[in-house]
Amino acid sequence: MDVPFVTREILWGFVRLGLVALLGIPIFTLIFYNHLKIAKEMVIALIRGSVQLMLMTVALVLIFEMADSADPMMRVLYPVTLAVVFVVMILTGGYTAFKRAKDVPHAFPLITISLTIGTLFTLGWLFLVIFPWKPQYIIPMTGMAIGNAMNMVALTLDRFTAQMKDQKDKIETMLALGATSNQATRKLSSIAMETAMMPSLNSLKTLGVVFIPGAMVGLLMAGEEPLIAAQYQITVYFMIFSAGIISSTIAMALAKRWLFTPAHQLNF
Repeated sequence: MDVPFVTREILWGFVRLGLVALLGIPIFTLIFYNHLKIAKEMVIALIRGSVQLMLMTVALVLIFEMADSADPMMRVLYPVTLAVVFVVMILTGGYTAFKRAKDVPHAFPLITISLTIGTLFTLGWLFLVIFPWKPQYIIPMTGMAIGNAMNMVALTLDRFTAQMKDQKDKIETMLALGATSNQATRKLSSIAMETAMMPSLNSLKTLGVVFIPGAMVGLLMAGEEPLIAAQYQITVYFMIFSAGIISSTIAMALAKRWLFTPAHQLNF
């Protein structure tokens, strides 16, 4: 396969990235000025994210060529490669969210299951009625769905367990008076999910006035009609909320199965 990884435009792009990286000077200056303990973590995250993005770029080039290839072997490898990419995304998202929800027993598998169900349900519907089954759409939409659902699940479980710690005595009192685990934590569940959805809600409220999101910016920069770009962006937000709330609801239900015994006793 002819894979044009190195061209003059790509090399010039790396030069531009180097110029953009100069913004790190004021960023890290202000981090140290404000005594923030995130300098090391930010450096690691920047390096890790850049390497991961470049590796994904290489994978995308190969997948695009597989999808367009007339070679029977490539046509067979194409869906297999897509499945591998999806699994890697789900496992990475599950592990990232798990690190913020370590207080929940068996957090990694329950988060991974939740993300898988929420993402597959949402993407299945979108690709059934709107998007063509092409890698140019499948992989970016999958990444956005998993990434946003991952954040919502992590914030939901983190806030839920934090509230349970603060109100442990109150929960135990309600359970002792005959309340079920769902009844004793219903309000906490609602607060946790509302908190997790707040960043996306705030973005949606200012959509098109203050905030022009990445999907629409990318389409506009690619020369797409503004109205078409806006339609796609609204679709993306439906996807984000659908995948996020389905995944968070499932994660919450599974978490309660481990945080409480079958007899509705606190196991936390």
